[in-house]
Amino acid sequence: MSTTVPFPAEARFYGVTTTGIFCRPDCPSRSPRPENVRFFADAAAAETAGLRACKRCAPDLEP
Repeated sequence: MSTTVPFPAEARFYGVTTTGIFCRPDCPSRSPRPENVRFFADAAAAETAGLRACKRCAPDLEP
């Protein structure tokens, strides 16, 4: 993700509200607009918020 959005230290994932997808910080996808980003501590929290895992970086799978 671009450096235009500060990434909180406690967050491991970010979600994009307009697409309904959550990613890892190092995902090669296009950077979202800052106003559309939410941060999550774990994948379960992102899924509970109604987001699905990105197919490019697969954040729901353990590294």
